[in-house]
Amino acid sequence: MRRPLILLFSAIALPVAAQTPAAKGVYRLPYPDGTQVNIGNDHTTHSPTRNRLDMSASTAGQTIVAAAAGVVRIVVDDNNTVCLPTPSSSLLAFDQDDDDSISDFELLAAYNASSSNRTTIQNAFTARCNAFSTSSARCCIRSVEDPLPQNCAWMGAPAGTTCGAGTDGNGPNNYIWIEHPNGEWTKYTHIQTNSALVSEGQNIVAGTPLGIEGDVGIATGRHVHFEVAGIESADEIGAQGWLNDVDNVGNRNLRNRVPTFCQVGVVEQGQSETAAKCDDLCGNASESVSGATTSGNSPRLVQATNTVTSTSTVGANSGLALRAGQKITLQPGFSATNGGFFAAEIGACDAPGGTGDG
Repeated sequence: MRRPLILLFSAIALPVAAQTPAAKGVYRLPYPDGTQVNIGNDHTTHSPTRNRLDMSASTAGQTIVAAAAGVVRIVVDDNNTVCLPTPSSSLLAFDQDDDDSISDFELLAAYNASSSNRTTIQNAFTARCNAFSTSSARCCIRSVEDPLPQNCAWMGAPAGTTCGAGTDGNGPNNYIWIEHPNGEWTKYTHIQTNSALVSEGQNIVAGTPLGIEGDVGIATGRHVHFEVAGIESADEIGAQGWLNDVDNVGNRNLRNRVPTFCQVGVVEQGQSETAAKCDDLCGNASESVSGATTSGNSPRLVQATNTVTSTSTVGANSGLALRAGQKITLQPGFSATNGGFFAAEIGACDAPGGTGDG
C-alpha cells in the first residue's frame, strides 16, 4: 500500500537570486518513459515570469503525462489560436529532428551556435512581432539575460486583440492544472486543441497521459510550459490559466515553486534528459552524502528507500536535495548557507509528490 508523502522540511535557502521556495514534492519529467526531454527555459531564464519551465520532446506529437498523482482540477483544450504563426522557412532551417516543427530547445541551440544564426532568428521574430503590433520595438525589447526573443508577440500584442486579450496580455492557451496530496498544484500548458485525455475531478497517478504537446497560445514553438505552485484552490488561478498576479514580485510569482525531478534534480536550460518512472531510480536502502555539493542551478539529488544521512556543506550557488522512505539525518558538520539550495523530503521513491507512479 502506497502512502502519501510527508514533508520533513522545506527549502532553507533558494538557488541563485531566486526568493521562491523549493517544491515540496519530487516530480517525474512530464513525458512518457524513454522520451528524450530537452529543457528550453529553466526557472532562472523563463520569460516573462521566472520559476517556471519550458521543455519539449525530441520528436513532435508526444504525449504529456502527469508529473505526480493527484486530482485534475482544470482542463481547457478548446482553444486553437497559435499566437505565433507557423515558423518561416528561415526558422525551420534549425529543425534538428526534421519534424517540420521548431521547439524552444532547437531555437536556443541555433541561437547560441553562431552570430549569423542569431541575426536570422531575431529578424524572423521581428517579422512575427509586426504581425501583432505596430510597435515592433516595444514588442521585441529583451533584457540582456534573455537574448532569445521569445514571447515577443506577448510583449507587444495590444489589449483587445486575440493574443493580447485581458489586462495582462495573456493569450488563449490550452492547459491542465492538477492538485496533488502534498498541497502543490502542477500546470501543463500549450497542449494541442481537443487533445485532453483527462477530465476535471478525475483521480490520476504519476505517468497518466494528459494530452498532446503543442504550441497553442503564446508559444515560441511546440513545448510544454510546466510549473509548480503552492496554492489552496482554483480561485487563485486566472481566466487564462495563469496564477493571479497578487503575489508577483518583479518577474517572479512567489506562489511558484522550483521543482526537483526524481531523475535529475533541478533542471537547467540546454539540458537533455530521459523521462522515466521515479521508482526506477530509488537507489539503495541507505545512502550517505558528505563534502561540498555541486555548483550551479542543479542541486545534487540523493535518495534511498529507507535512510539518508548527510554531513554536506551547501554553499552559496550550490544545492542538495535529499529524499528517503523512512528517515533523513543531518549529522554534525552539515551546514547550509544563504544563497544555496537545500530541500529534504520523506516519501517512497515510487510516490513522487503524491500517491504513486503509474
